Amino acid sequence: GGRPRPAFVEGAVRAYPGMAPFSHTGFGGNSCCVCRSPRFDLDRYGRLVMPNAMTNSVTVLDNAGNKILEFGAYGNFDSRYVNPNTDRGRAGKPTVATPKIPLGWPTGVGVSEGHFYVNDTYNRRAVRVDKTCATEAICEIK
Repeated sequence: GGRPRPAFVEGAVRAYPGMAPFSHTGFGGNSCCVCRSPRFDLDRYGRLVMPNAMTNSVTVLDNAGNKILEFGAYGNFDSRYVNPNTDRGRAGKPTVATPKIPLGWPTGVGVSEGHFYVNDTYNRRAVRVDKTCATEAICEIK
């Protein structure tokens, strides 16, 4: 039934913990729902872009598994509500602080040259995040 079973992966290059969630075993011993299985992407340089619904974020890893970037934090439609009966509301600010890139249960991500596209499941939208570089580092190769 629904008990965990050991799993083995043959031919895998690398395992990346932190991509979530995965659907539970369904009727008949197989998962019949892909709605909660994460969908990841690779850019042209082989960098892995993965959603994590548990942390409401997206992580970008290089070929060696090093974290390059993580963006997103929990936020939903209520994050925009301004309650006039609170100090924040009287100041014209949302009652719940809104993160820079609010996400609610991101389950898929795609990447292009200039953007990330995130399936924001709970907020029922697709989010386009523009790629920008804040710094540049040049190093010597020996």
